[in-house]
Amino acid sequence: MLKSIGKTKDEGLTLIEVLGTIIVASLVFFSLYSLFSFLMLQNVLQQKKDQAMGLASALTTTIASEASSGSLGNTVTLKSLVYNQQNQLVPSQSIDQSFTMPTVGNTSSWLAIDYENNQSSGYSLQLHTQSFSANAIQYLVTVSFTLGSTSYSETSFTIH
Repeated sequence: MLKSIGKTKDEGLTLIEVLGTIIVASLVFFSLYSLFSFLMLQNVLQQKKDQAMGLASALTTTIASEASSGSLGNTVTLKSLVYNQQNQLVPSQSIDQSFTMPTVGNTSSWLAIDYENNQSSGYSLQLHTQSFSANAIQYLVTVSFTLGSTSYSETSFTIH
């Protein structure tokens, strides 16, 4: 016979009922916690993707501007300044790099701009320059970033 908690059988809960209630409450809690964690992960992933794609877009715009002005080979500066909620610059998450663009007619070359934050998640941009003729060059920007142990990659922004 199961022992009841309470004065009478009608007033008390059996041990099985108490354990069942605890188990159900635990399952509900962990389900909600898992859902919340998943949504937060998706939010962080989207922010990383937006930031990486924004950098790729800025890099491509810079390349297009330099190409149209005929100044490929000049120094180009790529900046992505990240601020926290107190509007303070976060140097570990910001990029401020200068590099020299290859001139038209060069052989294939890779230029990599890498970024990694303190949480071991970040992204890298690789600019692949491939010469097709004496007057045209293709710029291929590949955006790769990691979140935890998962890697993501997107290739875009091709300019002839």
